[in-house]
Amino acid sequence: HKKSQKFPTKHFCGATSPRDKQQKNSKGSSDFCVKNIKQAEFGRREIEIAEQEMPALMALRKRAQGEKPLAGAKIVGCTHITAQTAVLMETLGALGAQCRWAACNIYSTLNEVAAALAESGFPVFAWKGESEDDFWWCIDRCVNVEGWQPNMILDDGGDLTHWIYKKYPNMFKKIKGIVEESVTGVHRLYQLSKAGKLCVPAMNVNDSVTKQKFDNLYCCRESILDGLKRTTDMMFGGKQVVVCGYGEVGKGCCAALKAMGSIVYVTEIDPICALQACMDGFRLVKLNEVIRQVDIVITCTGNKNVVTREHLDRMKNSCIVCNMGHSNTEIDVASLRTPELTWERVRSQVDHVIWPDGKRIVLLAEGRLLNLSCSTVPTFVLSITATTQALALIELYNAPEGRYKQDVYLLPKKMDEYVASLHLPTFDAHLTELTDEQAKYLGLNKNGPFKPNYYRCPQPVILVLPTLCSHLSAPQPLLPSWCHPASAAILVSPSLCSWCSPTSAAILVSPSLCCHPGVTQPLLPCWCPPACAPGAPQPLLPSWCHPASAPGAPQPLLLVPSQPLLPSQYPFSLCSWCSPACAPIPVSS
Repeated sequence: HKKSQKFPTKHFCGATSPRDKQQKNSKGSSDFCVKNIKQAEFGRREIEIAEQEMPALMALRKRAQGEKPLAGAKIVGCTHITAQTAVLMETLGALGAQCRWAACNIYSTLNEVAAALAESGFPVFAWKGESEDDFWWCIDRCVNVEGWQPNMILDDGGDLTHWIYKKYPNMFKKIKGIVEESVTGVHRLYQLSKAGKLCVPAMNVNDSVTKQKFDNLYCCRESILDGLKRTTDMMFGGKQVVVCGYGEVGKGCCAALKAMGSIVYVTEIDPICALQACMDGFRLVKLNEVIRQVDIVITCTGNKNVVTREHLDRMKNSCIVCNMGHSNTEIDVASLRTPELTWERVRSQVDHVIWPDGKRIVLLAEGRLLNLSCSTVPTFVLSITATTQALALIELYNAPEGRYKQDVYLLPKKMDEYVASLHLPTFDAHLTELTDEQAKYLGLNKNGPFKPNYYRCPQPVILVLPTLCSHLSAPQPLLPSWCHPASAAILVSPSLCSWCSPTSAAILVSPSLCCHPGVTQPLLPCWCPPACAPGAPQPLLPSWCHPASAPGAPQPLLLVPSQPLLPSQYPFSLCSWCSPACAPIPVSS
């Protein structure tokens, strides 16, 4: 294609699309579509290298191979297709599953790895540089196949789930569950749940501790520099950088850039993450305040239109713009496809967008995920996430009927700890074991879990979700685990509880009033004011109330901590339903 163009088209290297080629692997199968099946041997070597850095998956493959816990599972997947995900796919196959796979990103596929998987008999439909039409065609080829119907979904971003809902909704009659690993995909699942349209159980891997604390933080801390260096050859020392978002991804990016001598600014909507940024030594600003002076703009929010055309117009000459969030909506790239701007492809995944006055910005990967589009990511960290995904699939597939309803779930903490323990031998690490006396003192099992189920990474704001209510008259609920000790404020949304009117939606519950073990005060029973619950006995029960102590009251929300909550942890006078005589009733775990 031409170097300069007024209306850029999708870049594609090569005259013939893989969709137009007839290819077969050595077994004679043509149920795949990759760039070049002849690259399979090279891809196989890359997969073998990745296996050395993915000890937990290899251990899982060895331990569970005899049992075949996924026998009969038909998994359709849409993830990045790299050497690391190839190890995951082959592990799922070794555990008994049949798999069909497409790519969740048009730039992150390693063609040689896709070829190696196709040669091994995996129906893979992906190549680097797909067009938008190719992207949806590949997903459809995975799903729409005669004589084969999936019963499990492994998704990264929610596109596969969205496609099945849109084109093949009847398939959900046989699908047992969805496993989703990205913040974007999880957000989509919660939207479906809120609307009552989620027809199967879903496992939220993104918010598991093993994903948040390792993949999002450590992976991005190393890969941000790799991606920027490979595409721009820039020096980081002294450069002014603004990082939009200070979640786990933003924290990793900021730490790496600061260590290289960059001057780092942070933008953030949440006061908790904002305060963390300030106490980590970063200047908190609005994007408008620094957009004219910074050398690099990095988005990591998972939101849309974080960097708008107005921001792009005001950037300095040669400013580098890139995205580390999953979705390509963070930078308004569509606004740059106008006649007055010229696009110039200078190298793979690097475009200069030139204004009429000669100013240019450097846009990386057309606003898509930088590290997986332009570089590589640490294999060991991906082993942690991939193992979590595999265990989530095993759990959902083998769960007895009724264990999981049509809702979004988090992995049990015991499973998080198991994933972590599988990786410790790599470091020759030795865990200290609790004595019986210590375990009794802490109220823990010697073998774990060591954190309660409500323990997560710090989250800025937790919405009360609409599917777990036990108020007798409320069709939509208050979430039993809504009290998150790491969060500063809990927002009660007006549409989620039939007791609450819009006026109560903005009530913030301070974490200092938390009733979890170790916190001295319970949640106040009057957080839902009388004005918002006409006809309801007041106040509404706090979550630690025993049902037997409140006859005639709305069914209380039962807290489910990892250990029984002791009466001594509560000032009993705060519950208007309970008399002193019933107050000592402990809430059993």
